[in-house]
Amino acid sequence: MDARRGEKLGWSLGWAGGFAWVAALALVFAIQAKWAVALGGLVIVLLAALAVVRGAPWRHPQTRYWRLMMAPLLLELLAVFWAWHGLAGDRPSGDALTPWMLVWMLPLVLPMFTFGSRRWADGDTRESP
Repeated sequence: MDARRGEKLGWSLGWAGGFAWVAALALVFAIQAKWAVALGGLVIVLLAALAVVRGAPWRHPQTRYWRLMMAPLLLELLAVFWAWHGLAGDRPSGDALTPWMLVWMLPLVLPMFTFGSRRWADGDTRESP
């Protein structure tokens, strides 16, 4: 049995959970017949899945985590602007996105600072029980 299965599941399912809202909102847009916006969300989800699989740390054991997290995090940021654009169609034009609205996204980048300098290979040096 793979000793690091939990870490692999954490990486894969963590990112899947991080993009689940995009898939759900794309479904809402499809139900509302906003086909272009719904398709945009689907493209973001597919690109995120590709970035997560191709950028998996066990595929690049010597690469620092912060580098591997850049593509999914940038796609997450793109998804926020996609959602804002898709939802803004029903609002008056004076309702603009302000930088303060993005403050809630700060927790998304915390892993870059807490364990971003770590590498997958660093976990191989741990002693097994």
